[in-house]
Amino acid sequence: YTSDAVSSIFTAMESGRDGECYSVANPDTYCSIRNMAEMVARDIAQNKISVEIHLEDIKKSGYAETLYMQLDVNKITSLGWKPYVNLRDMYKYMINYWVEQNNV
Repeated sequence: YTSDAVSSIFTAMESGRDGECYSVANPDTYCSIRNMAEMVARDIAQNKISVEIHLEDIKKSGYAETLYMQLDVNKITSLGWKPYVNLRDMYKYMINYWVEQNNV
């Protein structure tokens, strides 16, 4: 989420060491694309949409069925940074903004 990303940049600039790299992520948001889609359908769209998975198409394309990127955020959190916005709220904020901007 943008505010979490910006606060991590400030934390690294203020408290980090010159020349160091810091991974920034919200470990509570780690999930597969399938899990994310199912959460959006269930929690954001109140089950008004559904998720269909066609594994045979995924396998033909050469993509893994499930892939998790788990970044090590210990270095940035040791500087005092922490994420505040969870995945569900990220989607709610994004959709509300889109609705407002598009007069939907």
